[in-house]
Amino acid sequence: MAPKDAALTPWATSNEPRPSIAQQLQQMQVERGHFRNITEESLRAEMAAEENPASSADTDDGADEQDDEATEGDQRPKTRQDLYAIRQQLFQHANQAHNEVMIALDAISLLQSTYNLAQGATTISPRTKEIVPTSSLAADAWARTPADPAREAQDKIIATNVRDKALGNSADSLLAAGARLEANVNKEKRYLSQIMDIRKKGWKVSRTPGQKHICVHFGFDGSTRPGQNTAALIPDNDGNITLERGVGARPKAVRATLKRDNRIVGISTLPHLPNDSDTTLEARIRHARDSLFDEELFHEMIRESRTLLGQGVTMKGMTITFMYDDALGSVKVELNLVSLDEDNQVISDGSQDAVANAIMLTARLLLRRAHRQSIKQKTAVPAPMTPKEDRKEALRILAPILIFMGHSSNIHKINKHASTMKDILKRAQLPVILHKARVELPFAAEGNITADSLSETLFRPLLATASIEI
Repeated sequence: MAPKDAALTPWATSNEPRPSIAQQLQQMQVERGHFRNITEESLRAEMAAEENPASSADTDDGADEQDDEATEGDQRPKTRQDLYAIRQQLFQHANQAHNEVMIALDAISLLQSTYNLAQGATTISPRTKEIVPTSSLAADAWARTPADPAREAQDKIIATNVRDKALGNSADSLLAAGARLEANVNKEKRYLSQIMDIRKKGWKVSRTPGQKHICVHFGFDGSTRPGQNTAALIPDNDGNITLERGVGARPKAVRATLKRDNRIVGISTLPHLPNDSDTTLEARIRHARDSLFDEELFHEMIRESRTLLGQGVTMKGMTITFMYDDALGSVKVELNLVSLDEDNQVISDGSQDAVANAIMLTARLLLRRAHRQSIKQKTAVPAPMTPKEDRKEALRILAPILIFMGHSSNIHKINKHASTMKDILKRAQLPVILHKARVELPFAAEGNITADSLSETLFRPLLATASIEI
């Protein structure tokens, strides 16, 4: 290995001036490398090598062999571009070393200017003089603080206590996090188990669009209001599900009130508002579906009432009104949509409660029939060249009820007239047998009576016969 004490600068002649400190530092860095690599041990080893050249030569030979072996694997530049790249790297390292040396020189010169201004100011670079004033850097030698065993022991005790407290707080935090995680797992388990139960019973559930909650679909196929057939399944703190239909969605139902001479003689039965803590989730979903069904029913009856003004159907506020006659006289029917969470108690004598319940049952059956008809129309293949009709006609719900109530009223009138004829003939001492007309629906001769067949009979011709035998 070649010795590192070779200088790249020419030997100074007697006529040349003494090199400056900057030049000497630059020469030392070229010869020795960076200052941080120079230690007291390395300098002593170098001095010992100069005193004993023989051992130094053996060491240098071994080092040269190692360097030769290390350089055998080096890749020498093969092209001119590689040589230029290595030359550029050499310039960069040289400039970086020169910059570090000048920074160290400025720092030492600033420190020296505090104690010897004339000598320190001569080696400060002009750029540093513009930025940092001279005599602005100083150094003080502080005496080492004497050791205090009692204080050190106290500091160790304090540090140990602080560490124990921190570990205790960490343990408490981990235990609290574990308990919270267990509670969340139990909550999610209870929430998902309830959702799986309603899925097994046939209810459709899905993710609420734009939200993190799951919703249940409880609407009816063929409904005219498909946008309001979902409710969010929101869990409470215990994991139990709360059914949320949205802001302003209150449980409602259609009520039929029958009046004779401004006196309530009949009222339909309203469903009871369920208590979330006492009923199952499926029961609450069914109540929400019934409320949605009655809302759609009342909406369709309002639409239809606008076309039945000629048949005596009127609307005042949110109440649909029409009249019919029975054996005792005229009866006024009022249909309105009431909220189940309000006080809806009405005093009635109960004589026509069955008629009021029959009217509401018939209206609901007719709405379900309209749903089935809508499904059939959507699934049926349209005729060729048929224009698409976007106009939606009002569903027939009130009209069949009015026809049947009118038919019943006419039968009462016929029977009353037949009874008068019978009395007249009896006064003439004629044997008379009266067969009164009966209010009947035209059911099919065969088959069982179902909800579908019951609703279809309201659209068939209604017939009744009264006869007098003499």
